[in-house]
Amino acid sequence: MQFVPYDGVYVYFRYDAQQTVMCIMNTNEKPFTLSLNRFAEMLDGFTKANDVVTGTTHPLKDSIALRPMCNLVLELQP
Repeated sequence: MQFVPYDGVYVYFRYDAQQTVMCIMNTNEKPFTLSLNRFAEMLDGFTKANDVVTGTTHPLKDSIALRPMCNLVLELQP
């Protein structure tokens, strides 16, 4: 499932019965705080996300802070 880009940030999800992955692309040259409210239908039942590149865990609360010109690939966890 993909969402229309908003304020220079593009978000899409890939999922199957075993795994859900959230991909975020910030094309802004400044840091950006991404509100997670738009993605409630896809984030339902998940409480955290693991960055598949760095291993960093992000809580799925209200928002995610994005660095300028960055991509995140997050594996969602209950």
